[in-house]
Amino acid sequence: MLAAVNRFENCHDPSSQPDCLTTDFLDIISIGNVESFSIITAAIVYLLEAGKRKEWEHHEMFELLLAQREARASNSLGRLRALEHLSAAGLWQDDFDLQGANLEGLRIPFSRWRGANFANTVLCQADLHGADLARADFSHADLTGADLSGADLRAASFVGAKLSLADLRGAKVDGASFREAELNQTRCDGPLPAQQTSLVRDSADSDELMKERPT
Repeated sequence: MLAAVNRFENCHDPSSQPDCLTTDFLDIISIGNVESFSIITAAIVYLLEAGKRKEWEHHEMFELLLAQREARASNSLGRLRALEHLSAAGLWQDDFDLQGANLEGLRIPFSRWRGANFANTVLCQADLHGADLARADFSHADLTGADLSGADLRAASFVGAKLSLADLRGAKVDGASFREAELNQTRCDGPLPAQQTSLVRDSADSDELMKERPT
């Protein structure tokens, strides 16, 4: 490589002398050439070790998430950023347990969380659009204002969850349970199973009131 640098420095000009290429090893190893070679070598080593550094970084983030779960910590900015980083890296989080955590404002669009446990988790204003959340448990979670548009919610549980102002447009909800969920101003393509039940119950209550009303 030093010889190539020497050739470029001395022989790139068309008017160069025929003996422009230095053959003396000591002339090639000049301070300037060695400095350039060191910089190039350091850059190559840095690029070659990028994969290992990324793998170690992911490992540290998983350790952080596990430590937070063991400590039963509810609020943690570090956990929030770790989840977003791992999701952005395309790493699957199937069956991960985040029960009871405060993840308000979480941004994990188009990530995969099949079977994950979000029971009693705070996910207000979270961005989950396009995410794969099949079989996930959102029982009694707070999803107020969350973006679940285009998400895969098949067989997911939203029993007792708060979904006020949430966006479920384009989401797959086959087999999902919305029993006793709060659906005030929830945006969706059509009535959810819990909405249909609510309408039937309200109609029945109205009939009973009409029967009891004196004529």
